[in-house]
Amino acid sequence: NIPKYMIDACLSEEIQAIFGYLMLPVFAVTLLNQFIYQPFVKTLGMKWDSGNRKKFYGTIAGQCAAVLMIAIAALIGGVGVGLPVLSGLYAVNLSEYWKEFMVLLAGGSLYAIGYYLNIPLTIMRKQKQIAVGYGMAAVICFIIGKDFVLVRGMMGAAILYVTVNGSLVILYAFLILNSWRKEKVL
Repeated sequence: NIPKYMIDACLSEEIQAIFGYLMLPVFAVTLLNQFIYQPFVKTLGMKWDSGNRKKFYGTIAGQCAAVLMIAIAALIGGVGVGLPVLSGLYAVNLSEYWKEFMVLLAGGSLYAIGYYLNIPLTIMRKQKQIAVGYGMAAVICFIIGKDFVLVRGMMGAAILYVTVNGSLVILYAFLILNSWRKEKVL
């Protein structure tokens, strides 16, 4: 929500509304991903508890691949279908914001992966590192957020969204890969 707050503080209400319109499908990608991986949470926990690390890490990789497939589909369909539907839904021509929309969809895809990676990290008992990740993301937002939005407008907010979510994915993936490497799971 930080990019929204930055727009609210730095730009017009019209831009805030357009940003909100563009974010609707971004959140839909995350919601769709939850339906895909939520049924596997218990199984993932059981794999960890039973010591079946190979299947545990394999499941994580498979779920991330599924999230990426949905992300690619969302990016492909976003401009061709998403923007015209959103324009009709809100009675506003959003076609000039297609670049921002694509960046936001990419950021939403990163958010979906980061949100998913919270699950295996929690199962691995690394909740403190999750909190550190969110703290790091907040610091990034407050350091660069206002400047991004003031200088680049809505695109700056979209880039901020990608930056924050990308940093979470990198941190969480590092934690999982480091654990995998330490356990020497083949």
